[in-house]
Amino acid sequence: MGRSYRQLSLLVCVLLWVAAASAAPATVFEDEANFLAAVSNPSLIDFEGIAEPGTPEYLGNPGFFSSVDILILNNSQMFIQDADAIYGSGAVLSPQGANPQIIQIVLPASATGFGFSYSYANYGSGSASANVNVSGEFAIPPEPPGSLGFFGITRDTAIGVVTLTVDGSAIDIEDRKSVVWGGGGG
Repeated sequence: MGRSYRQLSLLVCVLLWVAAASAAPATVFEDEANFLAAVSNPSLIDFEGIAEPGTPEYLGNPGFFSSVDILILNNSQMFIQDADAIYGSGAVLSPQGANPQIIQIVLPASATGFGFSYSYANYGSGSASANVNVSGEFAIPPEPPGSLGFFGITRDTAIGVVTLTVDGSAIDIEDRKSVVWGGGGG
């Protein structure tokens, strides 16, 4: 009986240690400058030149965008559109259609920091969140139409996948300041 109890106690301790180790603590940023100061070797996506001014570039249904190091998937239609008239800052990635929008961003294996500029308006009942692989779910604050917010996160271990869920509203992911990844710390 004593040996079985010790083995069970050891197993419980090991399982608790593994669970604690897998819940990677994270630091969340709503300020781009502070986020950029916390990451090393940032890379960013540039949606410029993909869509002609005034003509959205259709990325499929479900939406799919890939660059050298990053993959972005959406559960419905996705476009890149020139948004100078809206935000005064270039092109945006614009998922559209389904409710809720589910946008998955697959990062390079070494990425321990991730951030993006966005515009999303909460029209009374909408919400947006970012689920960061094993770090949990974080609310994305709404911004007034035409203005940009920022969401960033760093941690000590690789992030892997970020899943954005936008319910009852819409989100545009702005380029040049958007979809930044790099090394960072929790």
